[in-house]
Amino acid sequence: MFLKKFLLCTGVAVLLGGLDGCVYQMPIQQGVVLSPAQISQLKVGMTQSQVTYLLGTPNLIDSYHPNNWYYIYTNKENREPLQSNRLVVNFNAQGQVVSFTQTLNASS
Repeated sequence: MFLKKFLLCTGVAVLLGGLDGCVYQMPIQQGVVLSPAQISQLKVGMTQSQVTYLLGTPNLIDSYHPNNWYYIYTNKENREPLQSNRLVVNFNAQGQVVSFTQTLNASS
C-alpha cells in the first residue's frame, strides 16, 4: 500500500514538475544597460574619457583592435526570446570617436 502511494505521488510530482507553466524562470540580465538618452548624447569627436564618463566602462575592448569598445547587454525573460543589444564605439589613433553602431536583436 505504501509503495502504491509513493509511486502515485512521485508520478504526480514528475508530471507537474515537467509542465513549463508551473516552473518560475528568473529573468537573466547581463551587461551594461544603456538608455536611449545616453546613446543620443554619444557624438563623433568625443574622447575615450568622455565616452567612459557617459556610458561607463565597456564590457569588452578588442585586444587586436584596442580602438573598438563593445557595450553588450542581454536579457532573457520567462518565455521571451533572448534580447541582445550591442553598441560598438570606434576610436581613431588619437582616442576620439570616429563612428559607433548599435545593434538590437531578439533570437530564440
